[in-house]
Amino acid sequence: MIKRTQHSLGFLTSKKRQLLDNLFSEYQSVVNCFIQIYWSEDKLKAKPTAEQWRKVDTWLMGKAVKCAYRQAIQIVRSAQDKNKKKIYKAYKRAFIKAKNRNRNWDITNQKWSVYSKSRTFRQRVKTPEFNGNSIDLNSDLVTVYLEPKKLKHFDLVVRLGSIFGNRFSLVMPTKKHKLFNRHIQNNFHLRSSVQLRRINGKYYVNLFLEKETPTPKTKGKTIGVDVGIKKLMVTTEKQFIGTELESKIQKLKRRKRNSVNYKQTLSEIKDYIGQQVNQLDLDGVSTVVVEDLKVQGMSRKGRSKKEHRRTLGNWNSKLLFERLINRCEENRVLVMSVNPCFTSQKCSNCGETHEESRKGEVYKCLACGFREDADYNASINIRSRFLDRECTVPCEQEQVSFYNFT
Repeated sequence: MIKRTQHSLGFLTSKKRQLLDNLFSEYQSVVNCFIQIYWSEDKLKAKPTAEQWRKVDTWLMGKAVKCAYRQAIQIVRSAQDKNKKKIYKAYKRAFIKAKNRNRNWDITNQKWSVYSKSRTFRQRVKTPEFNGNSIDLNSDLVTVYLEPKKLKHFDLVVRLGSIFGNRFSLVMPTKKHKLFNRHIQNNFHLRSSVQLRRINGKYYVNLFLEKETPTPKTKGKTIGVDVGIKKLMVTTEKQFIGTELESKIQKLKRRKRNSVNYKQTLSEIKDYIGQQVNQLDLDGVSTVVVEDLKVQGMSRKGRSKKEHRRTLGNWNSKLLFERLINRCEENRVLVMSVNPCFTSQKCSNCGETHEESRKGEVYKCLACGFREDADYNASINIRSRFLDRECTVPCEQEQVSFYNFT
């Protein structure tokens, strides 16, 4: 189990900040050079040889160049995987079209593995470009001191070595905070690698803490959680959490995009989501069941009106699930996801499904007359779908986590 904490580097002197500016600028250039060199290659080595990482001329020391190479290879692999998925998606469209027209073409007579083996497809993804806002450094370059003796006003120091040459080290003081101290108290151990971040012209360092993943609870109740905008979360225990989320999203929509007020409101929404997730009562709970929103396709065009899609665009459901999974992880609670189809239209009392039964925030069954809050009704259906093993979304267990969520 790995946690990340972010620490400000706003205490740097002007000279140290200039060095950090130079590092980010040069590192960005080196990563982009490696991307250009290896973009067209099929076989990419994670560990570079001296011949490979010396292809770029730079003042960075060798260990830093190796980190830049590894980061470039990760970007290239990610873009290549995305390109392959787009090619296969185009192939499926062509295959279905040919099949419907009863065409006796190669595309309909061969499997994809055979059809694609001897063919060259055009690139559907542009050559990626590294924005230079993050630098991943390993233990060869970084040392973290939790209790520095020479600095009285700082309790955390990150030292960068083997980067600038001439045996020069960049010592960057920072401070611990409540979240970091809480992880340390919970027996997390500091990992040797760090990540330097540049956000809106300000510098930060991300530290990573790790401990063995706890085993999930074997006893406890299962609760269903319906996620939405008008109410952030509604549980089968009749917990209504985050009722102010929609008003905050509407406030964000009134702001000019990327303005100072826009960014402040966006930060306010993120903080609000984190605070509300902490309100979820997990006492005596062994399993939390949620909907798999990827199946639902909430953001697809044609599924909703333009104004509603705009609201969904400002709704960071990914952040919510990250916070929810982290919270459950800390409390040894298993997270499961189910197919969301018709959970809001199905009656939890009689099992009948009618689209007209849900009107806004109220659910009134046309078959049996059952009346209840629509989101609470949906949470019951979500839990029932999991307990009945109906339409449970299959997903592989992660290596470092027991949380079964896709």
